[in-house]
Amino acid sequence: MRVTMVSTQEAPEVDMTGKRVRNASPKENSRFLSVGAVAKIFGVSAQTVYRSIHDGQIAVVHFRGRMVIPAAVVDKLEQDALDQASIEESSNEAAS
Repeated sequence: MRVTMVSTQEAPEVDMTGKRVRNASPKENSRFLSVGAVAKIFGVSAQTVYRSIHDGQIAVVHFRGRMVIPAAVVDKLEQDALDQASIEESSNEAAS
């Protein structure tokens, strides 16, 4: 169970023991994500995300010197991966 502390200042989320917890899904509240957040979502390094950006696999928005990734792009990457896995699973079943 997660408990959110409420105050006039931004407070970190804490669990029942009072330890800080990180937001498990940074996409929930953001239209744009940092490279680090996208890396966490996919379980890869930030450098891997930067390489994917450089290779044209991930679209970015440049905002005042910062590179951000639209959440819709991440959603599409996830959906494409699921669709590809479904196609591969179907073709494996047909070959059996």
